[in-house]
Amino acid sequence: MQHEPAAFLASSVPTHSVGHVHLNDVELSFEVTLDEEYVRLYMKYGGRVVDMGERVHNYVLLLLARQRINDRRAGLSDTACGWIDQEEWSHDPSLQPNRVSVDLCRLRKELARFGVADADRIVERRARSRQLRIGIDRLSIVTV
Repeated sequence: MQHEPAAFLASSVPTHSVGHVHLNDVELSFEVTLDEEYVRLYMKYGGRVVDMGERVHNYVLLLLARQRINDRRAGLSDTACGWIDQEEWSHDPSLQPNRVSVDLCRLRKELARFGVADADRIVERRARSRQLRIGIDRLSIVTV
């Protein structure tokens, strides 16, 4: 589902009023520029929208969200949707395994700061491989 950026901003709430929420109740919306240099993240739940800002670590989450959305559109089962092997990112210095781990740690801390009780589940990993996927499926991406 695509959302207009203005619709998200119109109902946004200050971060200090965010209570505890679980990922199952959250929709994430990404606003990304055409060149993908800027990625702003919004968290929507219970009629509220929280502007989580424009952060470097949002890019990794955007890539994972895009994969999950594309796999869902291709008709894959939910358990198969969204998995990316980190080897696919080996050509990009900003997506090296150590950098991705740091970005994901920052993302989890930020989600926890915004009241997400189970922020550690935002990214799932397959134990015997280097595969990752975003841990929720309520996602939208808007190009601005």
